Amino acid sequence: MTTTEHTPGPWEDNGNGLIYGQCLGDDDEAPFVADVCTNPNAYTRQERANGRLIAAAPALLAACLMVLDRREHGDLAEAARACQAAVAQAKASKTTDSAEE
Repeated sequence: MTTTEHTPGPWEDNGNGLIYGQCLGDDDEAPFVADVCTNPNAYTRQERANGRLIAAAPALLAACLMVLDRREHGDLAEAARACQAAVAQAKASKTTDSAEE
C-alpha cells in the first residue's frame, strides 16, 4: 500500500465552503483541507461546485491510480466503475444550490 502526503480521504464540504478530511481517531479533530467560499452567507453555485470537486479529489486520485494499475493487467472494468463513481461525486449536489451567481 502506498502512503500519501496529503490528508487522507474521504473529504467533505461542511456546507459552508470549508472542506475537511476524515478524523483518524475518536479524539481527533477533522483536518482542514480548503476554504472555497468567500462569504458563507452567500455560498455561490460555482463555490459549491468547487467544493464538490475538491472534496472528490481523493476518490479521483484513487480511481486514476487504479486505472494505471489495472491497465497493466488488462482489467479496466473495475477501474472504470471507480472513475464513474468519483466523477459522480465531483459533479453531484447533496443540497440544492440556494445562491445564484
